Amino acid sequence: MLRPFTLTCIVLVLTVVPTRAQEASDDKVQHVKDILTVWSLARAPSEKPSHTYILTHGFGGVDDRFFDLGRGILEKDKNANVLVVDWSPGANKAVMRIPNPLAAANRIDLTGDLLSVLLTKLHKKNCFDPEQATFIGESFGNCVNHRAALGIRKNGLKKPERALVLNPAPYAGYQTPVFTVAFKQSIACVSESVLDSRAAIANQRIALKTGGSPIEQHTHGMRWLQSRIDSGDSVSTLFAK
Repeated sequence: MLRPFTLTCIVLVLTVVPTRAQEASDDKVQHVKDILTVWSLARAPSEKPSHTYILTHGFGGVDDRFFDLGRGILEKDKNANVLVVDWSPGANKAVMRIPNPLAAANRIDLTGDLLSVLLTKLHKKNCFDPEQATFIGESFGNCVNHRAALGIRKNGLKKPERALVLNPAPYAGYQTPVFTVAFKQSIACVSESVLDSRAAIANQRIALKTGGSPIEQHTHGMRWLQSRIDSGDSVSTLFAK
């Protein structure tokens, strides 16, 4: 248990302070002080979207990769709603300035529950259909997404369609979820990093081949997906294979 904990601490120590590539057209659809802010990219969530994409960061906080990826997805699917979940207040936890993933793990359930409340409200406004939705997370962000998926089911909505699980985190104060129950389709994108869980948690697994340090490998999923989008691919094609 100690090794993933120690290495996860190193991730934040060596990570640049997060930046937020928001634009004036982005709409703040949910804000709970000291817990989370949810942004709808380019506009307020539209009614009857072609699809909804929920992008959720992991330990350490949000950064511009999530906004850049979201805009790339929206460019390919212009009638979609793209939501970026910023739970930095909970994800960027430290004790005496030492990064503490255990403290961040304690905020996962609360964050996921609040996200499920928002998605349920959007569903009532015809702005969110779980059967036309893809949850994309990195590391701890996948745990938040999983919790939100369970929450919307408890609220009477149907099971969400897809989860794209980028670099799932091993146990570090929070048990790695099994996505095959909460989602109809799930893909885990796993690198060789010791910070990635290798548990059987998804319907499919994509092996991410990359060099570099364990830290670089553990964040490679976002770069890999961005490169796929930039080359003309789409999230849907990953699930079609």
